[in-house]
Amino acid sequence: MSLREETHLKIYKKYTAISKLLAEVCDIAVSVDENLDSNDLLKKFDLTLQAILFMQCKSNKTLYPKEKLFIEKLSQGNDIILAVRQHFANDCAIDAESISWDNVFDCDLAIVEKIEQDIRKVTKTCVKDIVAYVAIAEYLAKKNFFTKFSEETVDFLWYFAELENGAEDNEVRQGIVAYCQLVADNYINVKNNVEEIFADSKKIEKDVLAQLRKEYKASRKSKRTEFIERHVKSVKRRLAGHFRKDKEDNGED
Repeated sequence: MSLREETHLKIYKKYTAISKLLAEVCDIAVSVDENLDSNDLLKKFDLTLQAILFMQCKSNKTLYPKEKLFIEKLSQGNDIILAVRQHFANDCAIDAESISWDNVFDCDLAIVEKIEQDIRKVTKTCVKDIVAYVAIAEYLAKKNFFTKFSEETVDFLWYFAELENGAEDNEVRQGIVAYCQLVADNYINVKNNVEEIFADSKKIEKDVLAQLRKEYKASRKSKRTEFIERHVKSVKRRLAGHFRKDKEDNGED
């Protein structure tokens, strides 16, 4: 098996592990929100991964073949470019229908920036929704889903970057850390505002949400910063470990 084939196998294994984890989260949290759907939660994760891919590709205005293959197959048809271009349907200055992954980076810089702004909005919404259910499932099951979700995602993003030798790109590693910081930030926000996030749900266990809010109300700004800093340090250590292992596997000093 070639190195590329091994990397592909790692990617699919990690994606499968994350999918199973989100399904478990969904099964637990559905007792709080009966409208929760594991497919919808996975779609949000797919869109988040594509948002990260967009940011990485934007730096050199190139979408590599293996990255495109990921979009077409692994994400099961969920397309963040399609999702955001619908927002520009009434903008006469933008030919929204013609924009795709094949040509998005050939568009005028102003249009690419508009798309990026919209993608960032979609990403924040998706991340907030994912970690909201992670927080609920953690409380109900007394399991640390957040750490497991974060570790699996960091590994996934690292292996994915390896497909085009992007793992050695400092900008790619910074992007992974920035994503994990966004997740941690939203995780804290959710735990402090969980009642508001689920305010529109038809089936709410008020005592569960009230207790959850009470437990994390003590997360003052300093503690919040401390939590995020610990999380980011853990992510950096994980990435550094991958980098060292790659060098060892390649016989580098």
